[in-house]
Amino acid sequence: ENGKQIWFATSPVCNRRFATADPRLIRKLANHVTQGTAALVLKRTLVELDAVGLTDHLLLPVHDEVLASSDTEEVEMVAHVISDVMNAAVPEDEWGVTVPAEPGWGKNWSEAK
Repeated sequence: ENGKQIWFATSPVCNRRFATADPRLIRKLANHVTQGTAALVLKRTLVELDAVGLTDHLLLPVHDEVLASSDTEEVEMVAHVISDVMNAAVPEDEWGVTVPAEPGWGKNWSEAK
């Protein structure tokens, strides 16, 4: 278009974004695909966590983390299920990258890290 080179990026979920060959726009293009894909993966993970019965434990998604609450005797089970669901959300054989979930727990956010 008007002699300008047009770039595009396609996310693993088939969203396509376009930009001209301006370096600032190309960076934004890559960032949009990365952030958009991460947001979609987290949303799908939350739906799956609901499907496996953890709705009552889920409190809040925070960026790429899930904040949950449970009784002390259920903590390890809930953390294990959340970890399994999150690890399955990005299959390495399909995406070519490993994105491991690393559960933590404690009485407060600081202890859980």
